[in-house]
Amino acid sequence: MRPILFSPLEIFAGFPPDPPHAGPLQDPIRPALLDPLSDIIARYQKDYFILIDLSSTLIEAAYAHIMGTENFFLYLFDEPELIAGVLDGLTEYYTKVGKNAIARGVDMVRVGDDVGAQQSMMLSPVQWRELAKPRFKYMFQEFRKANDELFIKLHSCGDYSPIIPGEVELGVDLSGLMQPTGGNKDQAGIKKKYGNDIAFIGDFDVQNLLPIVAGFVGADTVAAVVATRIYDSAETRCLVDIGTNGEVVMGIANAEIAELMLCGGFGNYINTESAVRIRLLPKLPLDRISYYGNAAVLGAQMTLLPETERARADRLAREIAHVSLASQPDFQDVFVEALRFQDNGEVGGRVTAGSEVAG
Repeated sequence: MRPILFSPLEIFAGFPPDPPHAGPLQDPIRPALLDPLSDIIARYQKDYFILIDLSSTLIEAAYAHIMGTENFFLYLFDEPELIAGVLDGLTEYYTKVGKNAIARGVDMVRVGDDVGAQQSMMLSPVQWRELAKPRFKYMFQEFRKANDELFIKLHSCGDYSPIIPGEVELGVDLSGLMQPTGGNKDQAGIKKKYGNDIAFIGDFDVQNLLPIVAGFVGADTVAAVVATRIYDSAETRCLVDIGTNGEVVMGIANAEIAELMLCGGFGNYINTESAVRIRLLPKLPLDRISYYGNAAVLGAQMTLLPETERARADRLAREIAHVSLASQPDFQDVFVEALRFQDNGEVGGRVTAGSEVAG
C-alpha cells in the first residue's frame, strides 16, 4: 500500500470544534453535557428568556442522523418494529435531556422534527399521529411535571398544516416556522382558526423573494452575486459558494482569474492552502483568494428594501448563463480523473471545479 501523503480533510482544519453532543449519544444525565447551560442561566436569566434546543428530536433524528432517509421510509413499512424501537430510544433519551435542562432553570424547550415538504408532509398525518404524537405526549407530560409553567415549541419546516390540530392537543405553545408553502400559505386563516390555542412564527417566502437562475442554482446564488458585486469588475473574478451544494460563478471569461471569492456555510472555514493543494480550488496565489462569509444572506438582506437592488437581482438572474456540468458529455471522465492524487500531492489530469457553473 502506498503511504498517505496528506489528508484532504485538512481543508476543514478551520472549522470550530465539535459541539458536546457530536458523535455517539452521551449520557443524558452526565453533568458535562449541560454544564454550559447552567453558566448561561446564572449569567442571563434575570434579563433574558432562556431556551434550549433539542432538535432534531424524533422523526427527523431517525431519518437524518441515525438510519438515513431512504432506509427510514423503507423500514417504516418493511420493519415497523425497528422504527418503533428507534423512536422509543430517542424519546427516552431526549426526555431525560430535557428534564435535566428544565431542572437547571430553562424557560422553554424547543423540540423539532422536519416532517413537512414543499407541498405536503413527508409522511402521512396518520403516520405522524401514530409514530410521533404519543411519544411527544409522553415527553411533554414529563417536561411539565418538572415545570408546569414551561413553554414548549415544536418546530418543522415545510408544510405541516395537517398536524396543527395535533400540536394544539399536545399543548404546544409555539409552532413554526410557518414556511408559506402548501397548506401553510393561508397564514391568516390558520392564525384565525388556531390563534387562541397556539402561537405561530411567521416566515418570509424566500423561495420567491429573489429569482432563481436554473436547476439547483437558486436565489442564494443570485443573492451572493449581488453581495460580492462580481459584475462590477473588468477583471475576471470567480465566486465559489461551498455550502450544502456548490456553485461556481465566473465573471468575464478570461484565462487569468484576478480574484477568487470564497463564501458559503463551509467555504468560510476552509483552509485555502490545503484546498488549493488538492485542487478543490483553482491553483492560484493565496493572496488572490478572499473570504466573503455568508454572501447569500448578505445579498438577501441587501435586496429586502432597496428597489434598485431587487431590480438588479431580477436582471442578473436573466443574464446569467447556466451550465450544468453533470450534463456535459465528458464531465464524469474529467471529474474522476481530477480526483486522483499524485505522489507529489497534486491531483491528476485536467481540473474541474464545482457541480454547477453560472457565468
